[in-house]
Amino acid sequence: MILVDTAPLIALIDAGLGEAHHRCVEAYQKIPSPLITTWCCFTEAMYFLHQLRGWFAQDILWQFIERKALYLHTDRIVP
Repeated sequence: MILVDTAPLIALIDAGLGEAHHRCVEAYQKIPSPLITTWCCFTEAMYFLHQLRGWFAQDILWQFIERKALYLHTDRIVP
């Protein structure tokens, strides 16, 4: 698993971020395992995605969780 912070989560979804978006998408496509983040980063990403693109962007991030491409760190990681 690769630990990911708020900014790359946002850049992965928001194409309006230009080069940062393209770099994050390219890197994501090369990662063979799921990503992991903290609840704090996830919450912050949800907030900023709503500010930037509305609920639709938030839904895209939530879909990462649903398809198990992104895990939220807890006391125990459950695949």
